[in-house]
Amino acid sequence: MANYLEVLNASVNSLNAELNISNAQYNKMKAAVELYQALGGAGNRNILQ
Repeated sequence: MANYLEVLNASVNSLNAELNISNAQYNKMKAAVELYQALGGAGNRNILQ
């Protein structure tokens, strides 16, 4: 049977894996936006104005 520390470590590892996935998804989307901008899309306009 796992002790409490092993359970906590497993939980931390799981959360780290989820964070890594989120970071990878963010980087993928950021790269797509940068590619779009590099190809001339959106110019320098600030769409949040």
